[in-house]
Amino acid sequence: MKEAPRKGASFYFIHLKIRNMGFIIWAIGVVLTIMAALEIWKLNVDPVKRIVVICLVVLTSWLGLAAYYLYAKNKLADWLK
Repeated sequence: MKEAPRKGASFYFIHLKIRNMGFIIWAIGVVLTIMAALEIWKLNVDPVKRIVVICLVVLTSWLGLAAYYLYAKNKLADWLK
C-alpha cells in the first residue's frame, strides 16, 4: 500500500521560512542600531547627551531607528549643543 503524503510537512517548511525571515529582520535591526549608535557617538557634543540619545534609539527599536534616519540624523548635532 502507498503511504499518504504528509499534510503537515508543507506547513513545517513555511514555518521555517517565516522564522528565518524574522531572524533576518532582527539582524538588520541590530546592524542598523549599531550603525546609528556609532554615528551618534561620533558627534561632537557632551558624552552624557550622546549616551541618552543612543539609549533612546536602542530602547525604541524600529521607531527610534526610523526617527533617527528619516528625520533627526542631520539635526541631532544642533539639537544637542
